[in-house]
Amino acid sequence: MSHTWEYSVPPTGLPVWRQMRDAQMDASGILRHFHVVTPPVPIEEIALKMGAIVEPAFLSYPGEIDFIGPEKQPRIRYNVTDAEVRQRFTIAHELAHLMLHQLTEQHRDTSFVGNPQEVQANAFAAALLMPFWLLEPVVAQMGPDANSLARLFKVSTRAMEIRLGAMAGHR
Repeated sequence: MSHTWEYSVPPTGLPVWRQMRDAQMDASGILRHFHVVTPPVPIEEIALKMGAIVEPAFLSYPGEIDFIGPEKQPRIRYNVTDAEVRQRFTIAHELAHLMLHQLTEQHRDTSFVGNPQEVQANAFAAALLMPFWLLEPVVAQMGPDANSLARLFKVSTRAMEIRLGAMAGHR
């Protein structure tokens, strides 16, 4: 996950992320749009196809999103020193802010305690990386071992444990 990628504006003139946000597309809708059918979810590729720049950076916090250039292109930056599973979650989390919240300037994730926007972004990120419709058949086949599932989905064991708990409550 050490690449910096650019994007091109789709023929409609609006960036893909803006079209998706305007359509109030949820995490499953995004995954369907990009034809994701097996784990792990290619989150960096999705972010790029949505029109974001994704950059590694030396940060003292997990990540941030800001907007650059006259077109206000979203740029997601993640901490290059974090584990790959953390980087993937950060990219998904920042995408969630882009889709859910009307951001106009830089947004840094520094405190998650009691912040409803951060809770929403975490839930959206989990739904992007570990959607129930993708997780349930894998659990039926492999069993609910969080370590094995985390490796398959390329998420942290803790994130998978939380998602499995949510899935149990979802049924």
